[in-house]
Amino acid sequence: MQDTNEKTRAGGSDPRYQTDELAFAAHTLIECKNCGRNNAPNRFTCMYCGAAIEARTEFTDNLTPKISHIDAEANGINIVARASAIAAAPKAAELLNTLGWAPADLGILSGSDTWIAVARTANNAEADMLISRLDRSGVKCVSIQDEVLNAQLPLRVGAISFADGSIGFSDFNTGEMHNVSNTSVAAIVNGMITNSRTDVLEKRGRQGRPLKLIDESAMTSDEAMLDIYSDEFERGFRINLVGFDFSCLGSQRSLLAVENMKKLAAELIRRCPDASSVKDYALLRLALEFAWPLETRFDSGGLVRTGVGQKNFAKAASTTNTRQMNKFSRLQYLMK
Repeated sequence: MQDTNEKTRAGGSDPRYQTDELAFAAHTLIECKNCGRNNAPNRFTCMYCGAAIEARTEFTDNLTPKISHIDAEANGINIVARASAIAAAPKAAELLNTLGWAPADLGILSGSDTWIAVARTANNAEADMLISRLDRSGVKCVSIQDEVLNAQLPLRVGAISFADGSIGFSDFNTGEMHNVSNTSVAAIVNGMITNSRTDVLEKRGRQGRPLKLIDESAMTSDEAMLDIYSDEFERGFRINLVGFDFSCLGSQRSLLAVENMKKLAAELIRRCPDASSVKDYALLRLALEFAWPLETRFDSGGLVRTGVGQKNFAKAASTTNTRQMNKFSRLQYLMK
């Protein structure tokens, strides 16, 4: 007993109770190039300074992938794949469930051949690990940097004109015309920008009591949009439902702007047969929220006068899918 206690105090283990190694051997540890300290071989970031380190494959192959939290404004790495490929690979679905995907989100992927973001990681090590695991599950993925997807937004246009073999796009702000050939149009993406806002008025209770809700109002707006990407103008063009002149439709022009947008998309597809047409953003948007969540903002209005001698607290919460829509749109052009 005395020998066993001495061995335990010296840092050893009692073979009668411990049959597995509880720590990594010294020769397997990875030295952080930033701070010089040793880390476990299955880590992707240094536990001391947070710098990225290169984990050893033999220790990470069987790990459950974990995605580090990354701010929406930070430059991350997007793991993308075709929606139909994920839906057709049960093992991939199980893997994504462990990351936080909801089964209902996975269910809507079937039948769509559109490229979507599976996850967004903070570093290349996490991205490589997830791509490797998905590849073994039967899903081919690629990674794309945020700085690529967040390139300059498509140019907003106020009108377009059709000619034999070409299309002219008029800059919404300056009126400058940009002409591209029909054969250069590579992707036509149907989408929607959704903004919502909830305003709340609360009454201050007596000391120690919570605020009491007095009034609440909510507003949501949806605006259809159409992005057209040409290899001759890679920035792309954006048509917003509001403020666009649909005169290019001629006699097909309707009194309803929503109908005009559908007719314009159909006419562009007819004139540009080589372009890929993406129409299922509305179907996939919930699944996109895991990698690209909606932008949320909270504002405090402070004390506001609501009547004679009455003041209450005002606050508001607003959400938008603008960043998500922009990334989704450019992704379709990059992966055409």
